[in-house]
Order: sequence, then C-alpha cells, then structure tokens
Amino acid sequence: MKKSQTIEISHRTILFSVFFLIGLYILFLLRDVIIGLFISVLIATALNPAVNRLEKLRLSRPFAIMIIYALILTTIIFMAGTIVPPLITQTNYLIESLPLATITSQLQLLEVNLENIQLITNQLGSVAPLLRVLSTTFSGLVTFFTFAVITFYILMERKNLHKHLVLLFGDDGQEARAEKFVNRIEHRIGGWVRGEAALMLIVGFITYIGLRLLNIPYALPLSILAGLLELIPNIGPTISAIPAILTSLLTSHNPLTALFVTALYILVQQLENNLIVPRVMKSAAGVHPLITIICIVIGLRLTGIPGAILAVPIFLVSQVTYQEFTNLKKGLP
Repeated sequence: MKKSQTIEISHRTILFSVFFLIGLYILFLLRDVIIGLFISVLIATALNPAVNRLEKLRLSRPFAIMIIYALILTTIIFMAGTIVPPLITQTNYLIESLPLATITSQLQLLEVNLENIQLITNQLGSVAPLLRVLSTTFSGLVTFFTFAVITFYILMERKNLHKHLVLLFGDDGQEARAEKFVNRIEHRIGGWVRGEAALMLIVGFITYIGLRLLNIPYALPLSILAGLLELIPNIGPTISAIPAILTSLLTSHNPLTALFVTALYILVQQLENNLIVPRVMKSAAGVHPLITIICIVIGLRLTGIPGAILAVPIFLVSQVTYQEFTNLKKGLP
C-alpha cells in the first residue's frame, strides 16, 4: 500500500499569500489612480522627444514643456471654437433626420401616463441638470489640470532618469541597461501614440474632403467618427462607413450617392492600408492589426473604455519587458 503524503505549508508561505492577496485588493481599489498615472506616463512619453528638441535650441526644460503645453492648449481652444459648434449642430440635424418618428409613435401605444411622469420629472429635476452639468465640468477641469501637472513633473524628472537609476541599481553597469530598457519602452509607446494620432488626423481629413466633394451633409461628425475609429484597424473604417452610407440614403434623392460614398470609404481604406500606414508607421512602433484588435477587445471587456485605450500600450510594455528578459537569459545587451 502506498503511504499517504502530507503537504506542509510554512508560515512564511501563508504570510506571503495573505500579503499578496491584500496587495492585489489594494491595487484593485486604486485602479483609477493607476490608470491615471499610466495615462500621464503615456502623454509624457509622447511629448518627451519634442521637449528634447526644444532643449537643443538652448531653452530650459520647464520653458520647453510650457511651450508644448501652450501649443496643445491653443489647439484645443481652436478645435473647441471652430469644430465643436458645427459638430453639435450637424449631429443634432443628423439625429433628427433619422426615422425616429415611427419608433416614437409605437412607444406611445404603451399604456403609460407620460404626462404624470413628465410633471414629476419637472418638479424634481428642475435644478438637478444644471448642478450635474456644473459638477461634470468642474470635475473634468480638475482631472485635466491634474493630468497636466503630473505629466509636467514626469517630463521634468525624465532628464534625471540616469541619476535615479544609479540610486536604485548602483554604478556598475546595471543602471545603463535599465536606462536602455526605459528608452526602448519610450520609443515603442511614443512612436505608437504619435503614429496613431497622425493616422487619425489624416484619415479624418481625407474623409471630410471626400464627403464635402460628394456634397454629403453632416460631413464633419462623420469624418471625426472615421478618424476616431481609426484606432481599430480594418474593422474601424468599415464601421465608420455605415452611418455615412445611411446618411446618404436618407438625405439624398439620388441612389447613386450611396454607391459613391461606399467607393469613397473603400478608397480611403485602400490608401490607408497601402500608403498611409506604411509611411506613417515606418518610424513608429507598429503593432499587427490582429494583435491590436485582440488587445482592444480584452481591454474593453475588463475595464471598459479606459482599458480599450490603454490595451495596446500595456501590450507594448509587456512585449519590451519579455524581450529584455530574453536578452538577459541569452546574455545579449
């Protein structure tokens, strides 16, 4: 007969497991803070090359960062003043042009006293919407300035990275390897951020010009949607074509217009795949489209929109980390 084996678990293993679980729970509670810090690191990584170029012009680093911030703020104000008003107007017109009357009439068949509900809503919520808008605006401003301040200090400390690494690893060569590792991550993530931003602007601009030439209404919101969905390769451009085709069918009396719009989006996608993406991503950190889609789907499923935005950068960090460990095992620099 086989003797039964007993498995002994030491007190150290139990304590390690308990503290490990507590650490995971704390990380879960602080997930919003961690995501915010990671976003600040992403922004700083994308802006650091521009700050370094301005420093080479004999500008102080704080002044160079402030110049970058001023350019970004000017761009945001310009976009808010010139794009947002027509965007809101055209989006409202687009929503009003949709065939919602049939749906509304069907909903009114339900035996619900809508007048009483509206009366109660008006009495209870006359002040709430205003307070909600003010609270959302204030919260958004606080979040924006918090990210700006954190990113500023990250950019300031980026120049002192070598000193911090010497304190952590000593001055025996390990700090140089760690600095190369950070530089690789910065190169991959920064290149990806700048490349994706350029692709979104180019695709959105080309789509806007094409829709305007075809005299399609609501060209601005449709082109902005096309630019934003550029984050999702292959699938994004296809999804962005659907509302444009529906709009052309609903607003145009010529059925050929929908065919022209379809041809426009096919042309933009072909230009993107064969010309724009290879040129823009030549110096950037390109990621295979299939990997990008999988990362976005997983991130969206786990933490929603923030996870979808941060999925690809997290993958890039993991990829560079894996390559670094592989190089360490092989004894490569």
